[in-house]
Amino acid sequence: MKKLNKKGFTLIELLAVIIILGVLMIIAIPAVTKYINDSRKSAYVDSAVHYSDAVMKEAIAGKDLKMYETDALYLIAVGHKKDESCVTLESGGKSPYSDDWNYAYVGVTYSENGYSYYFISEDGSGQGLPMLTNKDLVDEGTEHFYSSNTDEGATAAALATAIKGKYALNANYIATSEEDLTTFAALKTFAQTKSGNTITKIIFINKPASGNCHYEKANS
Repeated sequence: MKKLNKKGFTLIELLAVIIILGVLMIIAIPAVTKYINDSRKSAYVDSAVHYSDAVMKEAIAGKDLKMYETDALYLIAVGHKKDESCVTLESGGKSPYSDDWNYAYVGVTYSENGYSYYFISEDGSGQGLPMLTNKDLVDEGTEHFYSSNTDEGATAAALATAIKGKYALNANYIATSEEDLTTFAALKTFAQTKSGNTITKIIFINKPASGNCHYEKANS
């Protein structure tokens, strides 16, 4: 009868296996981490696109949000919390990094050619998107993605703080004073460049304490 080889692994063989596994982990972990982060970025941008589409439907309907002033940049509060947001999604809408938004706005400008749409946001973990047109959001949104602990995030910090303060409001706020427009100069410049309009005010449309979000030109 043939004897079984009961010889086990030597210490050197075990060490070799452990070293090989360690090398594989060193190679695999960054790749897996990058894949997970890229997937989260894509999900973040997808939510932004869905919010823009939802606001587009509201603007076209022209019921509560009558945004026809050509010198205004409208910023409509969006998000997954119905008590905080003017526009929510039927399902989803959270950031894949956080359950909360520091702020999330769909921007709208109006001209004789119709509406133009933008998106800007930052979630509770400091992951954000600068103001982007709908086209840039769809085509290259993940490339503009920033985190508050990066150089891009630090640059956006002051503006983010100002916008977050407006997101917390429960009524409409119109930024028209020199001080306000200086604070929001980056948004004003972006909207002017992309829309071709002369922007003299930024209208933050936030969820009121009770009732629906509503905005209508004052003299209409």
